[in-house]
This record gives sequence, structure tokens and C-alpha cells, in this order.
Amino acid sequence: MGIRRDLHPEVLLNGKYRLPPPIFAMWKEEKEVFCTVLKDIKVLDAYASNISRCVNLKDRRLYFLKSHDYHILMQDLLPLALQCSESGGTRRGRGRTLLKDLYDLNPIERVKVSRNSHGQPVGSEARLLVGYLGIIARNANMLPINYESWHHMPDRNKNQALDNIKERFALEVSDDYIKKALGKKWRDHKNTLKKEYFKKDIRLEEILQNVPPGMLKYQWEDAVRFWNSKKGEKVSPSQKVGHLQLFEITYKKKDGSSMTSEAGEIMEKLKEKKAMYEAIASTDSSVNLENIDNRIITEVLGPKRADAAAREAATVVREVAAAAREAEAAAMAAKQSRKYELQLQLQLQHMMKMFQQSQKPPS
Repeated sequence: MGIRRDLHPEVLLNGKYRLPPPIFAMWKEEKEVFCTVLKDIKVLDAYASNISRCVNLKDRRLYFLKSHDYHILMQDLLPLALQCSESGGTRRGRGRTLLKDLYDLNPIERVKVSRNSHGQPVGSEARLLVGYLGIIARNANMLPINYESWHHMPDRNKNQALDNIKERFALEVSDDYIKKALGKKWRDHKNTLKKEYFKKDIRLEEILQNVPPGMLKYQWEDAVRFWNSKKGEKVSPSQKVGHLQLFEITYKKKDGSSMTSEAGEIMEKLKEKKAMYEAIASTDSSVNLENIDNRIITEVLGPKRADAAAREAATVVREVAAAAREAEAAAMAAKQSRKYELQLQLQLQHMMKMFQQSQKPPS
């Protein structure tokens, strides 16, 4: 029938079937808020069991519910708990975007997304589109995370995601714009997973076993092994240090404190400005965050001081790059030295062996 093809069972190489993770799975924080709501809820006598006793906050699970309890939960309590978990104050960030209204549309209906003169989506429909792009980017079955970069993602996966989006949206924006925005969401998703679950102070075996919710184990293992490799440790283009970070590095001491009180006040203003722009961009897709660091620094410091700060930051970049090159050259020299010492040691051992054989009396 072509309904929700991204959730259809997949046939594995061994002939078995695998169900892809659903897009409505909740994160750990959402489960905590969800279970907390059910734990604190109170109902009338004979209306249902004491559901609070069936909630385990530690495991974030429900136990020992009867059939009538499930009916009450689905009919009355689940919408309330989901609404609270969507707007709960204990959750960090925006969490997953819930777009239940989008799935209530008839198969022939689509949400029309208009564009502005720059070819960017605008209006409330644009916010709906941005939220859905985030959901698609987190779909491990459609866009696996075990690719090194978005450029390595196969075109068939990108086109499948684009077709899925077009099933629900009538787009005036170009396909290239959608794929570019989808790639950014995918990279952000990977960076979030890496930041939350890939800790250098934890053993590799434990990281491999701690598969994030909604993630496929084989993809997680591939991604973790890449992050743990020398190639994965290098800074990717999407992780380059921004101008605000360079400004902070330039005007901070080694102990982390600001060089002057004025520098500390400027850093606070810069962070507040950036937070404001990001908050606006989260609800208005027409706001362009490209080159945002330069704009913020210019607004706070003024054009002349911003240019001076940019020159100082460029000097820091050159010094850091030079130090990195020197460190790399020193590491290469040390490697060559160890290789030479090993070869010399093997030659000496061979010579000693030949000398010992020459000292033996003939039989």
C-alpha cells in the first residue's frame, strides 16, 4: 500500500526480518518526564488501579498493569503524559519534534511550504518542515550514521528521504536546499550522539554496548570505531572552531579565566547574542545563521574593534597551526627514529647469531 515505507520490515542477509526503530521513540529525558507524570497522577476510586505503583522511575518502565489499566492509560492518561513530556521543564533542549498532526493528513493531502526571495521556506509550514527534517535525519534505517560524512551517504538514501518528505509536503524550495538542510540535521544528530555517548574516559567495550535509543547496534559500533580511530579524531569541517571560540581562546588565560573584566563582560554579551539568534532561528527558518559569529562580534564590538579582534584571532590560528605542524613533524621524526633503532637492533641480533654459529667447532 506504500504506507510508512520507512517502517516496513527489512529482510537481512541471513533471511531473518528486522523492524526499524519507530520515529516516535522517546529519549531518556522524555521517558523520565513521562514516568514522573504517571507516578504523580491520582484517579478516582474504582476508576483504575493505582497506576503510580506500577511505575518504576529508575528503569523508566511500567509493570503489572491490567487490561482495564491499559485502556485508561491509552484513552485518558497517555495524551496528558505525552503533553507534559513534550513541554516538561526538566528536559534539556527542545528534544524530539512531535508532528502528530502531520500524520493525521489524508494520503492525498500535503502541506504546502512557500519560499521567500532567497529560496528559503517561510511561515508556520516551514517550522513544520524543519521539525520533520529533524525526524528524518534521526531515522537510522533511512539515513544511517555509520557513514563518515554526508557526502559519503549514498544517493539512494538521500533520494528515499527526499521522496518521504515530498509525500507530506508540497515544496516550493529546491531539492538541493532540502538535501542540504537534511545533511545539516544529520550532522547535528551525529554530533549530539557523539557528545552524549562517546566519552573518552569510558572503555571502548562499554561505549559499544551502550547503544543510544532508536539506534541500530551495527551502525553504532561502526560509528564508535571510526570516532576512536586516528582519522576520526581529526576535526571535521563541520566541527571547525568558530570565531566566537577563537575570540574566547584569544582573551582567556591558561587557567580558564578572562584576561580582563572587560573581556569577560564582552564574552557574556557575545554568548547572549548568539543564544538569541539561535532561539529566533529555531522558530523562523528565514533567519540565516551562516557567518553569524562575525555578525555578532561586529554588533557587540563595533566594526573597528571587530576587525582588530579578527586579526588577533587569525594570528592565534596561525600559531596553533604552526604548533600542530611542528608536533606532527616531531612525531614523524620520533617514528622514523624508532623504526631505525628497531632495524639496527635486528641487524645486531643477526650478526650475533652468525658470530655464535662461527664459534661452534665443526662436527
